Amino acid sequence: MNKYSVWDTTLDLRDILRKYVEIENRQKASPVTLELPEPPEKPPRVDGERQRFFDPSLQQQRNIEAYEQIPRDKGAKLAILGCGELSFEKYAMKDLPSRGINHIVSVDIDEEPLSCGLKYMSRYLDHNEEYTLKRNYFPIHHEVFKGDIMTPTPVLSNVDIVISTEVIEHMPLEKATELLKCVLEKIKPQKFILSTPNFEYNVAFNKQTSFRHDDHHFEFTRAEFKEWLNDNVHPPYSYNIVYVGQLDGYQELEGATQFAEITRDDGVSGTVITENEGKYEKVADYIYRASYYRLFEAIVVGSFKEFLNHYPFDKQQLTSVGNLKFWRIPLSRILQYRARPTIEIEEEGAMLMITRLFSLVCYNSVDPETDRPAISISATTDKNEVIRTVSKTFG
Repeated sequence: MNKYSVWDTTLDLRDILRKYVEIENRQKASPVTLELPEPPEKPPRVDGERQRFFDPSLQQQRNIEAYEQIPRDKGAKLAILGCGELSFEKYAMKDLPSRGINHIVSVDIDEEPLSCGLKYMSRYLDHNEEYTLKRNYFPIHHEVFKGDIMTPTPVLSNVDIVISTEVIEHMPLEKATELLKCVLEKIKPQKFILSTPNFEYNVAFNKQTSFRHDDHHFEFTRAEFKEWLNDNVHPPYSYNIVYVGQLDGYQELEGATQFAEITRDDGVSGTVITENEGKYEKVADYIYRASYYRLFEAIVVGSFKEFLNHYPFDKQQLTSVGNLKFWRIPLSRILQYRARPTIEIEEEGAMLMITRLFSLVCYNSVDPETDRPAISISATTDKNEVIRTVSKTFG
């Protein structure tokens, strides 16, 4: 991974265009293959551990810690294994571009939490879209899959960072060990961020002798967690343990959740996975459209420049209104010359942009046949002069 500074926001427009084209190619090669049913309505959740005891909630504190452990690395690919309802993705998405994340793969085997997560993720995107569009970062491609995280597929090739929070305790211990080895030996990320409950902290919830939730197969004490990591994390990987979730009176127990930050010390990151050990079905595909306004302008201006090079400016095609003579060109005809990526172009916005940027050579109009936006160029305009003006302004 290339080191990335949060302040490094002066991105070359050609690189932004290239990133959007890469995403477009990936979407064409891997379309959505499974449509999930609508999630059932859920009653309000009553969860003393996460809502009554902790402020912010323990889930929120886990999301914060996982996000803080992500290094700032330009062009990084992130995988969320056992993503559930996409809680981390919803929390961190608007700030992940500043960490250099360009590609996210979320995987879970259970349809219901995935369906719930997608429903709320769509609302999140609608709510935060304007904020995202203005940000001067690379776009993020987010793919969501239904699949078994124990059986990686080529979808998990070239992953730099893996996050798996509160997942391993939901499987038998031997399976949890298999997952740890699968990530470190097959996916081979630069960093693996892993969390699980601290069993010793259950006393704070009046569960001194029982697991925190009925569906947990095991829960580690602090010593057991460290021993498990010692037994299974080997060079070139090393680990550091961090605790989150503090309550007054229980400081000696360190935290309700224990995180392992497992880092590859040789700087190598990711590998190409060629074998399909399992089947992943894509259930959603999102683009977080950072730098979109710069991209929109580049595509619209590029379309106009290319159109000018091809348009004959034939005097026989002039329109006359009174003493005025002009060429009236439907905007849709101009936009036919746009280059990839083939992002959606809103005609009204494109027309306003062209007439604002090139007010000396054209003005907005309406095509009387279709009642759609058009551009008018005066008959006194010299084609070569228009092209020189546009090229001088935008290269």
